[in-house]
Amino acid sequence: MGWDLVYLGSSFNFNWGSDSALYFVKNVGGSSNLSNMANFIIPTTISMLIVWIFVWYISHKDLNEGIGKASKILIPLLFGIMAFIIIFALTLPGAGIGINALLKPDWQMLLNVNIWLAAFSQIIFSLSMGESISLTYASYLPDGSKLTDNVLIVVFANCAFEVCTAFGIFSILGYMSYTSGTPMVELVSEGTGLVFVVFPMIFNIMGPIGRIIAPLLFIAILFAGITSAVAVFEPMIN
Repeated sequence: MGWDLVYLGSSFNFNWGSDSALYFVKNVGGSSNLSNMANFIIPTTISMLIVWIFVWYISHKDLNEGIGKASKILIPLLFGIMAFIIIFALTLPGAGIGINALLKPDWQMLLNVNIWLAAFSQIIFSLSMGESISLTYASYLPDGSKLTDNVLIVVFANCAFEVCTAFGIFSILGYMSYTSGTPMVELVSEGTGLVFVVFPMIFNIMGPIGRIIAPLLFIAILFAGITSAVAVFEPMIN
């Protein structure tokens, strides 16, 4: 979230420049090299402090005034922003390239055990299984609630949101492939590489519309991060 807040500030003027990978390493701290771990990168440090203070403020309020109100505001905003990004992405030239890559998988990869391990890791991480979050939130349900129904709603809503988001992400990657001539397989990355390196490259070639989509994307990521962080703290606070 600290990195994302830095990128949110940079997204209005595209401060990452033409080399987004170098900006990520030098100006944000996105590197696995631990030799400089004692050095503080001021923008990232300040951003992390802001995020921690915000999460602390929400988590120390009354349940309804803190976590409850934050969820009622941030979750709908997250859905609204992502819906706009997805709809816009589907209209980009070359979006079909990305959608085609998404909907035409290599079925032989199902025989690769690493694919299954990656899928299990994703769903366990996405649903925050094993962190007592679901148990804590379930404790707030009214007496007589059907837990099975609520579990299925959470699981299907989560998976549906991720699938819908994939259409937007792959449409943007298809646009990048179409405009740059770079094959999709060379663009696809995961996690931080996709968000903080590939996407800024795409925004650079989008022109004026990129200055609208970029802040919206990083705001959506920030909202998702804050709601997840608050949920992680909830079992300890409770």
